[in-house]
Amino acid sequence: MRRSQPARVSGRVALVDLEGGREEFVPGQVFFVPENFRGTWLTLEPSKKFFFAFSR
Repeated sequence: MRRSQPARVSGRVALVDLEGGREEFVPGQVFFVPENFRGTWLTLEPSKKFFFAFSR
């Protein structure tokens, strides 16, 4: 399984899945995006982020 782990540095973003589920993330939060995620990444404010990708 491959996952991406974005870490928020500044700004606000939201992930919206195909069913309409929405989660917002703010600076300091870390979250996982599954390999097969299908949806939209919304940039709500100018943002900086770091991504870490890894496989099991």
